[in-house]
Amino acid sequence: MKHLNINNALSVKAIDKNTRRRDIASRMALIGACFLFLSSSFSPANASPITTEKSSNIDSIAVDEVWVGTGIQYQGISVGPIVYLAYFNASRELTVSRIDTKTGQVRKKTLGNTFNGWDAHNYITLNYDKNGFLHVSGNMHSSPLVYARTMLPNDFDSLVLTNKMVGADETAVTYPLFMTLSDGSLGFSFRSGSSGNGDEFINKFENGRWVRILSKPLFAPDPSGETVNAYHTSYIPRPDGYYHVAWVWRKKGGANFNFNVNYARSKDLKHWEDSHGNQIKLPITPSRSGLVDAIPVKSGLLNNIKLGFDLKGAPIISYLKYDKDGNTQLYHARLEGDTWRIVQATDWKYRWVFDYGGTLVNKITFSGVRAEQGKLYEDVYHIENSTRKFVYDPATMEKIDDQSPPKKVSSATEDVPASPLKPMRYEIHPVNKDSFKGYIKWNSLGVDNRDKPRTCESIHLKEGCSMTSTLYLVGTSKGKSPGAAQR
Repeated sequence: MKHLNINNALSVKAIDKNTRRRDIASRMALIGACFLFLSSSFSPANASPITTEKSSNIDSIAVDEVWVGTGIQYQGISVGPIVYLAYFNASRELTVSRIDTKTGQVRKKTLGNTFNGWDAHNYITLNYDKNGFLHVSGNMHSSPLVYARTMLPNDFDSLVLTNKMVGADETAVTYPLFMTLSDGSLGFSFRSGSSGNGDEFINKFENGRWVRILSKPLFAPDPSGETVNAYHTSYIPRPDGYYHVAWVWRKKGGANFNFNVNYARSKDLKHWEDSHGNQIKLPITPSRSGLVDAIPVKSGLLNNIKLGFDLKGAPIISYLKYDKDGNTQLYHARLEGDTWRIVQATDWKYRWVFDYGGTLVNKITFSGVRAEQGKLYEDVYHIENSTRKFVYDPATMEKIDDQSPPKKVSSATEDVPASPLKPMRYEIHPVNKDSFKGYIKWNSLGVDNRDKPRTCESIHLKEGCSMTSTLYLVGTSKGKSPGAAQR
């Protein structure tokens, strides 16, 4: 059996009025999807095979047509040779596909939930627990819980929508996050409430059902104070035995009302302490937080902070705020002993203003600091400087080099018209070391229409266009390409 060689036909497709895609209405918003800023093609006639590594014979499988009216994030995981992908199909239905990368077989299942609107907060996430159950959640922004799971282990056909975990605080859910806990069980965190007024909860899947880890929220507003909510990083387990997390608070009023950078750690997600080792009484509130940098509202602090670690495992928080001249700068706070050292990493002459509602288009993004081969690195995108790779002195955190990152090889040709679509990519999360390695890619419209409904005319396409694209699964390990023959 030959590899499946699928041509790259990621494009906006014009269709007859009688088969026009419907429900192109409502709103969209910013979420952290991964744009590669490559050229894009309208026409399959200009397509070429997807090949991303010269040293490998990499092929791809066209999995499905997906809706791309907003820059929404689709995800995938791999369990051995099996890949599970979660996305909205061309009819906006929440869909999960099971792909056998050894045979190329694709099985699809729609879950009876539809994406209505334009809100890119409504991403989809999925994971696989240690007992072989698949879990899926998404399509929520301060809306009732959307959740599906398999009723039998390792049985794709038993995947059903239940829309219930523990039955409490599940009517206004946002930011679903599955995570593997230190004991190997599956965890799930989410916000209950809304921007500027929300609580954060963590669930655990054990003995075939979900239970609440804490009897109260982890993050919450002060009972007698102003309403707020926490925007936090992932809960990151480290070799020191702790989960680490950083966050900012937000008052009502949008991104311009973020304030204070904070940090805490815990060995069991139940008992939390600050960087001094002092226990934090739960729920964590603005008046009892592990404060790192006191930053007032309207000071350029965005809720895109990242948590990394240096060569010795000390936490480093990356975040934005205005400098003394009012320009937006990237800062780092590193824990040195029990003191946070704050270092300005950039000297940009640019002010990112986000005192408006609706979609925020990413003008500055950063990966968070990572330790590699005795040095500290961070990938930084700036709207005026493109993407750069910063190198920091491990001793001082001062920037010592500013590099252009290696260019990714694109399968798109250069002699095609400019497209309103941007290539997007998500690395498949391998559940175990023998799982398939690869990524999914598709083309999507961005988040630049400020929550307004899109029309074909607004993106300079013919009336009756379909805001859809082909979703591809691509292998990146030699011998583990999709559709590889068994020998």
